[in-house]
Amino acid sequence: MLYKLIYYLSILSPLPAIIIAGRRRSVLWYYVLMSFLADITSYILREYQLPHAVVSNTFMLAEFVLLTAYFKHALLGDKYRNQYIAIVGLLSLWFIINSFSRINGSASDADGMNYFFTSFFYILYLLLSLFSFYKIMKSERLVNLAHSSLFIISVAILLYASGSYMLFLFKPYLERINLEMMRRFWFYLFLPLNILKNILIAIALYNDRRFEQ
Repeated sequence: MLYKLIYYLSILSPLPAIIIAGRRRSVLWYYVLMSFLADITSYILREYQLPHAVVSNTFMLAEFVLLTAYFKHALLGDKYRNQYIAIVGLLSLWFIINSFSRINGSASDADGMNYFFTSFFYILYLLLSLFSFYKIMKSERLVNLAHSSLFIISVAILLYASGSYMLFLFKPYLERINLEMMRRFWFYLFLPLNILKNILIAIALYNDRRFEQ
């Protein structure tokens, strides 16, 4: 019963951010929207016992593109735009090729998910969050952290990525040796972190809308 409650809360957790953003179609809005659509689609596919590795890999790629776009704009503004597009484009292409090779060569749906590459992405998110904290501390103007969207998003992504990257890295191995332990990690670690992340994003989007008016 508790498993299902946490699972459903995780699926629905992007909705406050989607609603709060309203008509502001920011990168973060697209991120929480993609999160909601991916979770709903995966849930339906699981209910009908259909493969969902493609959906999971697609979201992992979308998450990488959208989060790096957010941090790039927050940290660098419009500088190094071409370099950013080139690096993200190459990594995205590498991810797609690697994911398709895993899906085509996998014996099960779980084996087709690109967990290793996702772990690499999460390490990158950790670094980007830390760079954001450094930028805030080095800022010459006084920043109210409770009103700083960059600070709130950085906290959200730091907590989410730090608690998840090792889980994704060892998920295939843990599923083979102790499936029940893996389920506990997933439901009691990853999903609560996902819920917390989406709540913090909703707060950041609320601050953006509030202080814009």
